[in-house]
Amino acid sequence: MAANKYLVLRFVVGEAKQEILLAHLSAWPFNGFVQEADYLEAYLAEHEASPEFYTDLRALCRQLGVDFAQRSLPDQNWNARWEAGFAPVRVGDFVGVRAEFHPPFTGVEHDLLIHPRMAFGTGHHATTWLMIAQMAHLDFAGKRVLDYGCGTGI
Repeated sequence: MAANKYLVLRFVVGEAKQEILLAHLSAWPFNGFVQEADYLEAYLAEHEASPEFYTDLRALCRQLGVDFAQRSLPDQNWNARWEAGFAPVRVGDFVGVRAEFHPPFTGVEHDLLIHPRMAFGTGHHATTWLMIAQMAHLDFAGKRVLDYGCGTGI
């Protein structure tokens, strides 16, 4: 069986129109999106790109005044690529969050070892980082804490 191929469609669009474009594209079989200040990338399995798809896409782009370009992307182990690029996170002297392939943190109260696997709770999102930073100022002695979520539990 041949490996899946993906298409990356890059829409040259400013932030003001991105939400409108994204709302339209979300109804189609895209696998994911990447938003930057001056463009939006949409990822699609090649077999989903029928002639009708392109007809509808071009009509939408004309309506919104947006241009796009596309390129092919071979299938790969996306999770392994993401994990290899996982950077450790340090929250002051309180917590360091790292994967097993990073050296241990020094000078932190808690050196947390996680298996990222594209999980929530890696410390990279501002909400997670701020929660950890706030915890440095709380007294947990004799208390119970519930982490109610779907992430790593950090």
